[in-house]
Amino acid sequence: MAGVAHFEMDLAELLASAERFPERQVAEFEALDAIYPDELTITTDDESVPPTLACTIALEPLAVVAGDKLQHSHPAVVFGFPHSYPEGEPPRVRTVGLTADAVVGALIEGCLEESQGEEAVMLVVMALNEHIQQQNDGAAATHAAAASQREHALQAQQDAALQQASIFEAAQEHAAATEQEGRQVVGRRIIYSHHISSPAKQKDIRKTATAMQLGGLCKVGKPGVVVIEGPEEQCRLFCPALVDLGWVHQKEVGEEQCEGEPGQSLDSLRRLPVAFEMLGDAKMSELTQRCRDAGLGDLFFEALGIHDSNAGGAGGHGDAEAEEGGGGSNGGGAKRKKEKGPRGQR
Repeated sequence: MAGVAHFEMDLAELLASAERFPERQVAEFEALDAIYPDELTITTDDESVPPTLACTIALEPLAVVAGDKLQHSHPAVVFGFPHSYPEGEPPRVRTVGLTADAVVGALIEGCLEESQGEEAVMLVVMALNEHIQQQNDGAAATHAAAASQREHALQAQQDAALQQASIFEAAQEHAAATEQEGRQVVGRRIIYSHHISSPAKQKDIRKTATAMQLGGLCKVGKPGVVVIEGPEEQCRLFCPALVDLGWVHQKEVGEEQCEGEPGQSLDSLRRLPVAFEMLGDAKMSELTQRCRDAGLGDLFFEALGIHDSNAGGAGGHGDAEAEEGGGGSNGGGAKRKKEKGPRGQR
C-alpha cells in the first residue's frame, strides 16, 4: 500500500525477533527459505500494530515470443500476511510481471480456498510456476512453428532461385548448341489458364520466360492467356518449368515452329517482342490485335477455339469474341507444322 514502509530482513533477523510475529508465520518462513533460498525476499511493516510480515518470491522465467526471438521475463508473486494468518485470514496475493488475467486469478483463489486455515504460500507458488511452464511450452511451440515456416519459406526461395538458374543455364546451353548446328528453330506456344491472378504466379511467369530467353505476352486476370516465342526447346520446357514452381493450372492449347535458313539468327525469326510483356486484366483486345499484327492471328484464334470475325472483313467484333473465349472451352487447340523462315528477314 502507498505510504507503508516495508523493511527487508533476512531469516536470521526474523528469527531474532520471532516473538513479534505469529509462530506459524515464522515457521512457514523457515520452510520457504529452505526451499527458495535465492527466490525469497522477506519484508516487515514495523509501523503497523502489531507489526506484519510480507514476502516476495521470484517465479520461473516467463517465455514470450517477440518477433523471431524467444525472450524471457522474470515475474514474481508478493504475499502480505495479516496478523491472523493462517488461522483467521488468507494472505493478500498479487503478481508482478505476470498478466493478471482470469486464469491467474482463478488459480490464486483456488489455492487460497483449498488451504483455508493452513499455510498457503507454497501451494500458490507451485500453481503459478506450473501455469508459467504451460505458457512457456505454448510460446516455445509457437516460436518453433514460426521458425519452421521461415526456414521453409527461405528454402522455397532458394529452390526457386536454383530452378531459375538451372533454366537459364539450360537456355544458354541450348542457344549455343543450336548456333553450332547452323539452323535456328523458333517455337511459339499459346497457353491458357482459367485465371492468372496471383502476383506470385505473374512474377514466376515473367521470370521464367526471361530466364529461358522467351519473348511474348501475358494477359493476366480471368481468363489468363500467355503467348510465348523463342527457342523451340525452351518453349517445350516452359509449362513444365511452371509446374516445378508449383503452378499446375495452365495448358498449352496451340503451338507452331518456324525453322530459319542456315546462319539466320533466332531473333530475326521472332514476330513478338523479345522482352516478355505483362498485359492487364482488361487487355484481351490488345493481346488479340497484337497477335494479328504479328501474323499470328490464325494460331491464336484456332488455339483458343474462337472465331475471328475480322478475318471476314468485319471490324471490332472479333475482339469481343476473344474477350469471351473459353481457352479451349469450345474444343479449341492448334498445332502447326514447321515453317521456313523468310530468307534475310531481320
